[in-house]
Amino acid sequence: MISENIKNIFRFIDFLHSNIPHFNKQKPLLDEIADLRQQYYSLNPKIYFNHKFERDELKVKEDMLVDRFRTECKDAIKDKIQEFGITDLSNFGNNHFYNIGELMILVTTAAYDREDVEEIIKAKENYISIIANLEIGLKHFLPYDLLNDFNDELYDCFLPFFNSEDRLKLEKYRAENLSNIESLTPVANVITIKYELSECARLITQKFNDMHSKGWAYAFLSEKDFSSYVQLLTNFFEYRPQIISATEIKLKRNTKTRVATILRDIHKDLSEKELINDKPFFKLVKILNHFKHDSEKDLYKALTR
Repeated sequence: MISENIKNIFRFIDFLHSNIPHFNKQKPLLDEIADLRQQYYSLNPKIYFNHKFERDELKVKEDMLVDRFRTECKDAIKDKIQEFGITDLSNFGNNHFYNIGELMILVTTAAYDREDVEEIIKAKENYISIIANLEIGLKHFLPYDLLNDFNDELYDCFLPFFNSEDRLKLEKYRAENLSNIESLTPVANVITIKYELSECARLITQKFNDMHSKGWAYAFLSEKDFSSYVQLLTNFFEYRPQIISATEIKLKRNTKTRVATILRDIHKDLSEKELINDKPFFKLVKILNHFKHDSEKDLYKALTR
């Protein structure tokens, strides 16, 4: 028996599927935003003072386009996420697909009847169509954890219902998107990002991977923690709106000093503000457990030691 929670997951998939043509029309807008950001990060006001004013102009243009994209797409998706109880967008630490466990149990225990299978197959077909036909990628619409669940957990749920045509479409999609995987260095445990990196995210990722022969794994306990923190920092330096709830990312023991150095260097390269006055940045740093209880004065000392 398919529960109402599972039906809401299917309704959300159906909503995304029915809006594929509308979402694809936003590709020129997103391309323009990406181009403005590339121009922005190619400028260096620390070397050329006039770059500061050029950056200001680019930022105004970008903000206008981002607002347009939010009005055209993101607000509608946000409303549907809330309507169907898909996740809690205000909870950065846990914005996974809520109730997806019910669908997993239904499938893995084969607790479905023939009528249920018809509904599952319809949702599966919409799911495949989204993956095969959406040109701009769900990364522009969904938070990080929800996107991962869409790509991985839902895939596993629908797997027993895939036919040969479905598998061919998925293989084609994955082959075409292998070029978007960024393997930054062959060193073991250095992160392989499974999404296309912006210039800002690329710099942040590289800084952490350069801090030790183990790359990010020197300090972070898991790739998920590291990727989540890179996304937080990227959103911050690219001036993307985000809600940061009271959460914590744990680091390995005795890594505070080296991580502080990396964070200082990242801020130096990406921010025009003086570090001592950048309280929003301090808030991001304090998400890491080693810095959680530091005062702003102690935090500044740790970052500039």
